[in-house]
Parts: sequence; structure tokens; C-alpha cells
Amino acid sequence: MADPIPPVFYDDPEVQAAHQELFTRSTQHPIPTVFPPGASQTDFLKALAEWQKALGWENVHTGEALRNYVDPFELWEDTTDRRVPSAAIW
Repeated sequence: MADPIPPVFYDDPEVQAAHQELFTRSTQHPIPTVFPPGASQTDFLKALAEWQKALGWENVHTGEALRNYVDPFELWEDTTDRRVPSAAIW
């Protein structure tokens, strides 16, 4: 379910490139799939489909596209135990 292209956050290409470098460098492991507390996989995927239908695919970010929403300054050791969102919606 990952976005086909990374989202563009800044009009200035240099600032966008710096953003991509920072957020790409800060995550050394694949982004895990995390479901919201109390939500089943089925319910979450159903909600994602509804959001995509209502808002468009390009406005619902999941999978590796969530790299842009993981705190690049979070202190952590060499582990996959990071706080990551289940999805991001624009």
C-alpha cells in the first residue's frame, strides 16, 4: 500500500531534498505495519479504502511513505521499536 512517489512537502527543491535526506537517513529499518489500538487489520484496511475513495490515493500515506512522518530526531538504539503512525492523511 505504499505511495508510488514520495510526497512533496516544500516548493523549494533544495529544501525538499534536505527533507528527503533527513527522513531517509533517520530510518534504518523498514517501516513496520502498525494498527491503531483496538482496530483489527480488516477494519483498518476498510477505513483506509474509504479514506482513499473520499480523498484520493495520493492523500492517504501508508507503508514506506510513512518514513516522512517518523520523528527523525527520536533517540533510539539499533532496534525496530520506534513510534510510527498507522497512516497519514492529508
